[in-house]
Amino acid sequence: MPWNYSEKTKQIFMDAVQGKPGTHLGEIENADGIGEHGSIACGDALRFTFRVERHPTDPLKDVVVEARYLTFGCTSAIAASEVLCTLIEQGRYTPIDSLKITNQDIVKSLEGLPAQKIHCSVMGAEALEAAVFNWAQRRGVDLKALGIDIRPEEREEGRIVCQCFTLSEPYIKRKIRELGLKTIPDITGAIKAGGACMSCHHVPGGLQDLLDEAWGPRPTTFRELPVFPAPREHGSLEQPAVSPFQFSKKVEEAMDEYVRPFLRKDGGDLELLDIKEFSRARVIPTGNVDYLAFMTPGILGQSVLFSAIFYGIAVIWERDLGVIHKLLVSPALRGALVFGKALSAAVRGLIQAVIVYLIAAALHIGMHWELTDILAVMLAVMLGSATFATFSLIIACLVKTRERFMGIGQVLTMPLFFASNAIYPIELMPDWLKVIARLNPLTYLVDVLRGLMIVGGESVHSAALDFGVMSLVFVLLLFLAARLYPTLLT
Repeated sequence: MPWNYSEKTKQIFMDAVQGKPGTHLGEIENADGIGEHGSIACGDALRFTFRVERHPTDPLKDVVVEARYLTFGCTSAIAASEVLCTLIEQGRYTPIDSLKITNQDIVKSLEGLPAQKIHCSVMGAEALEAAVFNWAQRRGVDLKALGIDIRPEEREEGRIVCQCFTLSEPYIKRKIRELGLKTIPDITGAIKAGGACMSCHHVPGGLQDLLDEAWGPRPTTFRELPVFPAPREHGSLEQPAVSPFQFSKKVEEAMDEYVRPFLRKDGGDLELLDIKEFSRARVIPTGNVDYLAFMTPGILGQSVLFSAIFYGIAVIWERDLGVIHKLLVSPALRGALVFGKALSAAVRGLIQAVIVYLIAAALHIGMHWELTDILAVMLAVMLGSATFATFSLIIACLVKTRERFMGIGQVLTMPLFFASNAIYPIELMPDWLKVIARLNPLTYLVDVLRGLMIVGGESVHSAALDFGVMSLVFVLLLFLAARLYPTLLT
């Protein structure tokens, strides 16, 4: 579902990823304070750095004059990081005084955030604390003597309560108190704990027990659930107590009363499509294969896309190191240089194919193991990797900076992935999205992989058409990249 961001949040995000003057996306070299929070594996990560104007005698009078961030995350994560840097620079805070900035201040500056995105503002405040702790260590400031309780070791020490996000009991307890978290959804919205598998919600020592310990046990209430008729034994001639229509209406009433209110609190919903035998029930039509098999080529296509789309940043590093200068004065053709980069990405994509094949075999997914099919899959993966790596190189030639490249790369990956047939058939898309999907090279990569990899898998187009479209796109991108490659130096 689309998040309901304020206009200010959206504007701050767009200004940041476009690298407009006055924004703070980047990293300070030889920073006086460095702090990190989150991890890419969990979906959000922030690296925060700041530089101070040092006082000659008293480090407590140092003033933060510059702040920068590198964020791997969503719109709200980038906007919250941008606002944090702005508040610190405009306030000319000392590092100690900057700790007065709370996640509520960040949310207020963004004119509000969706409840499910509050954790993005907490991430910024946490990274700031870590950076101040790092500054204090460098400057010999005793934070405990000042009554400041920053404990970066909390995430590593103590019992792990949320295994999915590796959040410990001391850390969660402190956040419950600091942020006034009263319910499990409050905890999930603020620090993401319990937001994945949810197995830590009500187990002994889980989130509910930590809430009870902080605020006292909540009164236990029971709601009477509707009683459904017991199923008849096979062969029984007894008439059912309710008709199938009546039974379906009772299921709908139960969903409306007990299930949908909880889903809507988290921005979700549920719709009853049909009632039939579970083993034959399907929401997404996948032909003659189950959904896990249907999705396997899409996962391989996603891996190829996500790794190749950031390949161009290596070219920016090579330019900064002076490698590009040497290559451009060599007699090698510009197209050969670009083709070499694409070929490198293509070979690297084969590693992802091997991993996906091994996982699919472990999950007992029906795969084609014929040599010709495997060789065709390798060719498709190499062609797809080369195509997206060349596209990435074009982006690098246009934006020319690492910060802008990472921002634009993050903006492009998800639309390319979801506007394809990787996880659902094109037939389920609205008409306008079908047009975009048919222009998306990833659609043709996944389509040919689905027919070559999966037993019973069907390609919408012929393999010749899929390979032809990908080859044409690659050649066009290769030509454009070769023209733009020398502009890296301008």
